[in-house]
Amino acid sequence: MPSDFYAALSGALAMESRLNTVANNVANMSTPGFKAEIVNFEAVLSSHAKQTTLFAQEGEPHISMQPGAVQQTGNALDVAIQGDGFLQVQTGDGPKLSRDGRMTIGPDGILRSVTGYPVLDGGGAEIAFDPAAGQVTIGTDGTIVQNDQVQGQIGLFTVPAGANITPAMTGDALLESDQAPQPVAERSVASLRQGYIEDSNVDPIRAITELITVQRNYEHMTSAKRDRLDALQEAINSLGE
Repeated sequence: MPSDFYAALSGALAMESRLNTVANNVANMSTPGFKAEIVNFEAVLSSHAKQTTLFAQEGEPHISMQPGAVQQTGNALDVAIQGDGFLQVQTGDGPKLSRDGRMTIGPDGILRSVTGYPVLDGGGAEIAFDPAAGQVTIGTDGTIVQNDQVQGQIGLFTVPAGANITPAMTGDALLESDQAPQPVAERSVASLRQGYIEDSNVDPIRAITELITVQRNYEHMTSAKRDRLDALQEAINSLGE
């Protein structure tokens, strides 16, 4: 197989991976706390049947931790994280990280994320209080007060420097780290702002422009691959006559 076919094929596969990533960013540009995923690509040289071929290779994806804009909601159970911290929620696949500060009180009195996962305190325990006991106040340190009684403290967590943060398989804009998150001891590192949420950090104009560009590049790559196969087939047919 000619080496330019492999180059076109690798380019199409790389564009397909990037297209999926950009499309997911676009789909979540209105999801509070969502962090865009970025995939870099690099060209690599490889030998194939004594020929040196240039391939496109997908690099390591990474999460952009650029903060999103903060907007006021007035909802007492909404919090925006200021700083580098994360909330931690309990899923069926274990604790996951989140920047989405929209919370609710379940019928069982458990503080939950907007998608229904229990929000954890700094020790990894669920937070419970009486849903009928009135308004709650959430301090910058995460302390929850209801009827002048402290009901618990929302945990804030950071990940060690150099940790790899990736989207969780559970979805819901949740994240996970390859190194154990640590509770924030010093709230100057991260704090909460009640009645606010953090928007997605996806730039809508840039993301949509990138989606169109990547889609066109993908079409060009697949077209080049198809044309090379057609030319090869014609050559084979000519030799067979």
